[in-house]
Amino acid sequence: MPPPALRTTIAIALALVTIIQLWQQHAHVEQRHRHQFSRDRPRTQPKPAAQDAAPAATLELVCAGSGDRGRSLYCQAGGEARCGADATVPLHLRAWERDDGRLTIDGGDGERKRLAVRDDGRVVCVDVNGGEDRWKFLRRGGHRAGLVHETQGRVRVFDDLDFEGQQGVLIARKRHKPRAPFQPKRLDAAHVARSRAEASVAAAEEARQDNEQRLELKRRFAPTKERRVIAMALYGDDPKYVEGCIENAKLVEAYFPTWRLRVYADSSSVPSEKLRELEALKAEIHLDDWSAEGASHGMFRRFFVADDVTVDRFIIRDSDSRLNARDAFAVADWVESAYEVHTVRDHPNHQRLLNGGMWGATRRSQIHGKVEMLARQYFDHDAYGADLDFLAADIAPLVEQEVLAHDSYSCELFAGSRPFPTRRPADFQHVGQVFDAAGRTRGDDIDSFTRGVAVPPACRANPDWTYG
Repeated sequence: MPPPALRTTIAIALALVTIIQLWQQHAHVEQRHRHQFSRDRPRTQPKPAAQDAAPAATLELVCAGSGDRGRSLYCQAGGEARCGADATVPLHLRAWERDDGRLTIDGGDGERKRLAVRDDGRVVCVDVNGGEDRWKFLRRGGHRAGLVHETQGRVRVFDDLDFEGQQGVLIARKRHKPRAPFQPKRLDAAHVARSRAEASVAAAEEARQDNEQRLELKRRFAPTKERRVIAMALYGDDPKYVEGCIENAKLVEAYFPTWRLRVYADSSSVPSEKLRELEALKAEIHLDDWSAEGASHGMFRRFFVADDVTVDRFIIRDSDSRLNARDAFAVADWVESAYEVHTVRDHPNHQRLLNGGMWGATRRSQIHGKVEMLARQYFDHDAYGADLDFLAADIAPLVEQEVLAHDSYSCELFAGSRPFPTRRPADFQHVGQVFDAAGRTRGDDIDSFTRGVAVPPACRANPDWTYG
């Protein structure tokens, strides 16, 4: 029988061993719990990974819960997480975790955003051009977290995030009400490889369809004696408009063969080297000094094409939008019709007879020879939308009986409306979509209005085209 002091020492040692074992088990469980959302988090802000870097592992955030199973997470404009429908979020745009701890997520506007998670709880959101927003998770009660967004010195709380039970379900809340739940799902290397392979197949199919559309548009826009012009205006040196105009000049031949891009440009503000670049792309430049004109003069200048006796048919387009096949097929329908005026309404915010950068007419229309005279009274209006006021007050009454409209949301509100002849792209792009200088869309135009929003059945050329 050991002496009492030795027995006490042995008991204490056994208790310590038990405590250490329990602590190790708890640490292992806690590590596994943390591992569900971030693995090998970098301690310093990472540099953006190459777009084609191979992901090693294996995390996908899939929307869970009633009605949302099997759907994938994407970032709304500003970074808010939302669920995307299976039919509209391509597999290769789903989120996965990279081997350096960086998480790549579909940006909701067709762009990828990278969420880099750090040990201090800060998340850095890096876009494709290296721009950064900062994110931080604030824990409350050990489980609930507020998502805080910091950018340009401003701090904004978006959602509360709940981690429910041991399933690791992440639920985004807005104003304390549950919104979309997200279920972390482990993916193996084979799943990631399969995703990439299917993405390649999808990209090849998209390229094939685009080529077929271009060939069909060459047939629809066959050589003609009719002089056709796409009119844009360019003033100032904002790359959003200057580079956008250059990109459109590159797209004319692909989608609008037999048409010519005409750019009404301000010689006092548009960089001369950019004008030369446009001329090299076969754009027709109408150059004048607008410095002495009124504040709104620039947005009206493109309308003057309507008074040109040498132009048989024209369309007006914005330089920060992009010419595309959906637009071109609608215009081809108009060319083959008896209507003298054409307009496009492809977004819920387009509910007016004519929109500034989405209409056109022929020389036979009622407005020919009248536009500049009517527009001059608006040149000193510096309010946004002066061109829309002009079209509504002075042009619409002259043409409302001769307008053909391709309309995807308000076709039942306007006479002469018909559905678009082509199906809306899977990324929910619309005619008139705004782009920045880097070619990225203004995501909120899609996320808040068109993504997953069904159009009225009367506005569908095919009943199965839910989104137009």
